[in-house]
Parts: sequence; C-alpha cells; structure tokens
Amino acid sequence: MIELALPDRKLTVLCVGAHPDDIEIGCGATLLTLATNRSVNVRAVIMTGDGNRRSEAFHAPAFCPGADIDIDVCGLPDGRLPGHWDAAKQALEDHMGLRRPDWPRTWP
Repeated sequence: MIELALPDRKLTVLCVGAHPDDIEIGCGATLLTLATNRSVNVRAVIMTGDGNRRSEAFHAPAFCPGADIDIDVCGLPDGRLPGHWDAAKQALEDHMGLRRPDWPRTWP
C-alpha cells in the first residue's frame, strides 16, 4: 500500500456530499484520523437537503471533534441533481472560490 504523505501544517480539506450524512458515512474515518493527528479545517459542501435533512448536516461538528468545520447546504432538490446540473456545478465553483483546499490536491 502506498502511504499518503501529508504536509506538516494545518490542512484545509474539501468534502462534497450529495446528501446530509454522506460525508460522515463516506469519509468519516479519514476525517477523524486527520483531526486526531493534526489541525484540520473541513469545508463541507452538501448539495441537497431541506427541513429536517438540512438540520442533520449541522450536527457534523460533533462527529469530528477537534476539526474546524464549515458547512454549506446548497438546498438543491433531493433525487433531482441531474436536472439541476448547472446549479450543482455553479455551487461547487462558488465554494472553490471561498477557500482553496489542500486536499484533495497533489503536492509538489
């Protein structure tokens, strides 16, 4: 197995989830490992969610203690992302302009 070598500084990580809780389910162990071993900022972009599902997203900081987590729920219709593809792409471009992540990205 090839080990991932991370820089020795605070990381900013971008996580994108289609639904609230997708990030925790999909990469929760990785986020916990990063937060345990170093200081990390997590920029979470969740594409869908309204009402109760939206409120689920804001419980994520309790899931990953020690990390600085910034969550944005775009509020696109659940199960309808293909029909809102332009809005989804624009939302991601807008978030990339707010804070450039260190990971995922290749380092020199």
